Amino acid sequence: MAFTTVFGRIAALACDLPNLVTEPIPLLKKQMNASVTLTKQQIASLLANAFFCTFPRRNSAQDQYEYRDFPTINMSTLFQRSTPLDKLRFILNYFDRVGSHPPAGSVTFTRHALHSLPDWETSTVPIRMIKTSPSGLIEDARGCATVDFSNKMLGGGVLGRGTMQEEIYFLTHPELIVGRLFCASLDDNESIVVTGAERYSKYSGYGHTLKFEGDFVDTSSRDERGRPRTTLIAMDALDFSQRGCSPGVMQHHTQATLRELNKAYCTFSRSPPNVCIATGHWGCGVFCGSRPLKAAVQVMAASQSGRDLLYFTQEETFDVQLSTTISTLVAKHVSVGQVWNALCAFFSLVEQQASLPAQLFGFLVHHFK
Repeated sequence: MAFTTVFGRIAALACDLPNLVTEPIPLLKKQMNASVTLTKQQIASLLANAFFCTFPRRNSAQDQYEYRDFPTINMSTLFQRSTPLDKLRFILNYFDRVGSHPPAGSVTFTRHALHSLPDWETSTVPIRMIKTSPSGLIEDARGCATVDFSNKMLGGGVLGRGTMQEEIYFLTHPELIVGRLFCASLDDNESIVVTGAERYSKYSGYGHTLKFEGDFVDTSSRDERGRPRTTLIAMDALDFSQRGCSPGVMQHHTQATLRELNKAYCTFSRSPPNVCIATGHWGCGVFCGSRPLKAAVQVMAASQSGRDLLYFTQEETFDVQLSTTISTLVAKHVSVGQVWNALCAFFSLVEQQASLPAQLFGFLVHHFK
């Protein structure tokens, strides 16, 4: 990759903005149910302008600023010494591709706000069986809607130091970054669904070991609008990292779990029908969530919304524990409401003992013997 050539292509893309975007882009503000569709050429031009930091009033989150509820979009932070250098390689590879071969198709960002939530205590919807995988990556699950373990600010630290699941997905699918221009931060009853984002790069590692591993040609089939048949569903988890990185007593609480359950339901119920959802340890990285509890929450939400789940467990032991627990619940014809009430009983034990009295999966299996 010749840097002088790439920078020239980025400049050309940026200068073409007045021809490609001829009217203001709508903002997807809080509590809106609305969509924004942009062509891939429009996205390339907008991101080229973000690369050159041409968007005014978008670098501050102070209360008096108009865009305080929106993520940053200018890419100045990519040039800071504290930002991993390989992040620039992902971005430059994208610009090299779209600058030399203008992309066809479009990407659609849809914001959903759900105001009618289930009564979890009385739900009679049966728990659905799920598929699990102890290996593999969520983004490689072909034909599935992929869960973005999102920050409430879409993209999280993609333009800064962040190198976790969401940031990696946005780096390998840079068209997603443009959503930061017009998507406000997520409320507890909101999610964002993105259709048609294309993958441009290979990678290896995770966290501080993340590396750019070259160009990637996305062979996903296209829909009638020329969009790759890819769907990303973004949902943000509660952050328990300030309480210490352990399963923790604080998150094993009715209110915290109710928030996560409603969030997962808001997201899953707005994913494409008849499409399996690929997920994993949502909120269990830097946010320090409990893996068993987050798994139970996602299974309940998927069951309530009538969606199939493919759960990437990343290890054999957890895979067996999760599969055994869900198989038991399904065999006993346990409902979502019954699991919720069992969780509340578990939380009562936690509160009484001020510690975790048992492993959650074991508790559920014993509870429904």
